[in-house]
Amino acid sequence: MLVTLANIFFQHGHRVRVITLVEKGPLAEQLLPGIEQLNMQRGFKYNPVVMHRLLKQLQGFNVVHVHSFYNLRYLWLAKMLFGFNRPVFYHEHFGFRAQQQPTFWHKYILPKTIFISTAANISDWATAKVGVPANKVFTLQNIIVRQNVPLVEKKQTGTIQIVLVSNFRREKNIEFGIQLLQRLNATASLYHLTIIGKPYQQDYYNMLQQVIAETGTSSSITFIHDADNVQKLLPKFDIGLHTSPSESGPLAVIEYMAQSLPFLAYNTGEVITSIKTELSDCIALSFDTDEWVQKIQRLHAADKGALQQKLQLAFNNHFSAEAYYRQCLDIYTSGLPAK
Repeated sequence: MLVTLANIFFQHGHRVRVITLVEKGPLAEQLLPGIEQLNMQRGFKYNPVVMHRLLKQLQGFNVVHVHSFYNLRYLWLAKMLFGFNRPVFYHEHFGFRAQQQPTFWHKYILPKTIFISTAANISDWATAKVGVPANKVFTLQNIIVRQNVPLVEKKQTGTIQIVLVSNFRREKNIEFGIQLLQRLNATASLYHLTIIGKPYQQDYYNMLQQVIAETGTSSSITFIHDADNVQKLLPKFDIGLHTSPSESGPLAVIEYMAQSLPFLAYNTGEVITSIKTELSDCIALSFDTDEWVQKIQRLHAADKGALQQKLQLAFNNHFSAEAYYRQCLDIYTSGLPAK
């Protein structure tokens, strides 16, 4: 979302600087030419020289927008040491945040920020449990900018290609997708599952390998760990999956819609709340494999053209870049001191 926000505001004529603390990361390549990029190359975590230099790099900007709490905590320590009186907008993306007890640092720092969440339940958490004033809490639903991806002519192999886009974290419930694949292929190996994501939790990734061995699904599963542009890969698939039981987005579902890919996702997150009336056939209400199998079979048998039109319409109605820009601009205006 950092890249999306930076690109959208730059396209609307704003000066944008993206600062990273340790390394840029591969997504930096997706920032538009003209966006200022600065990597602080922080070594020792509490180096006061780097902290002071960070604050100097924020001078001249009206909006300081921070992603990830560890970045906010670092900025706050720098602010306490050297002083910084600019309003700070903090953007919370973590879907499970609303289910956690706030820490001391949450309660100390967050009430002093303008708090932006990607889901209503996270906004409720901020006001009820953390003590952020209600007039400083905003909900900004995630979007994805649709990319123009060439159509891919699918090979008629008789295999139904399923994709699950998710980084490897325990809360993503990827093992359910593997178990679902086993169930789908119980009578004949008609389905192949490709899992696209980075193995951030190696122990969880190892556990999934064990689940694959136990379910005998290894020949029907492919992993892709190095994809930094998922949308360009989606046209080769027939159905997308999203299996996480708790989400603030989920972004993967928006990516599926952006490329008109039929999908089945669990009923969680602001994205699903927005589209469940229009795309009820794409939403699973439980983790009963019978429900998922039946809905996947119906999606595969549906009129492809009509279904793709519904997906495109839902995407345009809820996730346009222009609407997102206006909503975020309103949040900035509300959070900044009156002139």
